[in-house]
Parts: sequence; C-alpha cells; structure tokens
Amino acid sequence: MHVSTLIVSFIAAGMLCPMAKSLHESSEILCATLTHKNGNYLDAMTGVENNLGNIWSSIGSWTKSWNDAVTKVSVRPGCFFAGYDNNNLRKNLMEVDNIESDENKEWEANAKEVRMTSYTCFCGNLCARLYEHPDFEGDYLPIGEGDVSDVRTKFTKKWNDKVSSIKVESNCVFKPYRDPDYEPRTDKGFRLKGENKRIDALGKYKKKQRTVDFEDKITGWKCHCNK
Repeated sequence: MHVSTLIVSFIAAGMLCPMAKSLHESSEILCATLTHKNGNYLDAMTGVENNLGNIWSSIGSWTKSWNDAVTKVSVRPGCFFAGYDNNNLRKNLMEVDNIESDENKEWEANAKEVRMTSYTCFCGNLCARLYEHPDFEGDYLPIGEGDVSDVRTKFTKKWNDKVSSIKVESNCVFKPYRDPDYEPRTDKGFRLKGENKRIDALGKYKKKQRTVDFEDKITGWKCHCNK
C-alpha cells in the first residue's frame, strides 16, 4: 500500500489518535510525524480549539505493525511529544520539547530505543509534570495546558490515583481534584502557582497550617499558564 493511502486509511478509520475523543475534527493540527523502521510514516494530530489539546495513543491498539517500530519522531514548532515503552504512558522512553522553536525538531532512536508503545502529544504550553513516586521519582507524565475532568477517560486509567509529586512550570497554575468532573466533595483541593512550584510529597502538603493529603488520590485537574 502506498504511504499516502495508508495515512488516509488511518484517518478515515479514526485510528491515528483513538483516545482523543474530546477533539473537534475541524480543529485538528499536525503535532508530530512518526517514522516506521521500514520507511513509512504516520501523522499524530492534536487540537487547539478546545480545553484539552493533549492526545495520547496506545500504538498497538490501532496497528500492531507500528508497535516497537518507531525509529524517528519529527515534532512540529510549538509542540511537545513524549514516547513510552508501555501502552499506558508508563516507562518514559523519550521526549521532545519543541514549544519555543519555529522549526521542526527530530528524535532518532538508537538500536535499543526502538520500543515505543504509546505517546502523548500537545501543542501549546507545557504546564506541569506529574510523578508516580515522591521526590520526583518513577514514571512521569508531562501535561499541556488544559482541563482534564477524568484522567481515566482523557488519558489512561493507569494514571488514576497514581500521582505522588508534582512540578509546575513557571507562570502556570495547577489545581488537582480527587473526583471526576471537578467534584471536590470533602476537600476543595489546592492551587500550585509561581515560579517552578514543586511538591515532592503530596501526602505532606501544607495548606493554611493543615496537611492536605493528595498522594495517590488525583483523578482530574485544571492547569493553565500565563505566557
């Protein structure tokens, strides 16, 4: 099959970014291009005219021939791409931050790095990084500016109730929620803002002289930047 025919086929089937259900078709833009080890390529699309520009895709869910076969990623200007060695955005493999550039930026895999299984991609501001363990250890998830009402449906259930530490980018504000759809129930959450605000242990975070325990309890968030 010709390369262009392959790309059209995936777009028509809605298989390029199957988990990006919140994106409007009219607002899709090119975020990055993935190159297969046999020379074929696929486009990763994202959107900007809504409150969630992030997309994520489990590569093996739409074509097994691309799983563990990506050798190069070309990221568009103003965009951010992260690849993972696990189909649920775990085991960070690589990332390309091309947000400040006006030219494409490429990543090429060495022989040991041809094992990408999932990825996330967004265009706009990098807002925060969410870490699996305290002290910024373990797997981490870079997130773009926007609102996520439920990480289980917007990204993957493997990141639900898994965040233990956070780094927030300069001039950005991150507000976490325990429950889906921004329902605080017994706790109204908290806001992280300022210059590179960091919390190395969410279970020990102090808010107005009291401990607010959000360790392994975050299901959604709102994250916005003033840049």
